[in-house]
Amino acid sequence: MMVLRVVGVVCLAAMMWAQVPTQAYTLAVGRSGTQIPDSPPGSKKIVSRGKGTLVGRRVTMPELAGLLSDIVGRAVVDETGLTGEYDVKLAWTPDTGPKSAKERADLNAAVETRSIFSAVREQLGLDLVPRKVGLTGPGRMK
Repeated sequence: MMVLRVVGVVCLAAMMWAQVPTQAYTLAVGRSGTQIPDSPPGSKKIVSRGKGTLVGRRVTMPELAGLLSDIVGRAVVDETGLTGEYDVKLAWTPDTGPKSAKERADLNAAVETRSIFSAVREQLGLDLVPRKVGLTGPGRMK
């Protein structure tokens, strides 16, 4: 009697990590310098987000970039060179989609509208600059 054995073959593909160019924003110090106060020593870390608001205590710039990334819907890369912990307070008018001409006129007459980009510039002294950046991610095997 003949015994036949089937040997299973497992193929493993090595995954390479590559620089993938993508649309993003860089967070940079504005022309006039930052307007962000340092966090007092020993203060408790707090981050709170609401509709059109962001308040944080002991926030680092990479953390701020991550929070802004969630808000603007694209990656934000910290290029400020700032290494401390800061107290951040931002208020802006959230983009709620297209509005009619009358709704825009009423809104503009009622409140001063401010985009997240203007708020970051005016309230923090930082700029969100659109740029193609190379983010590290899975690439294809060659």
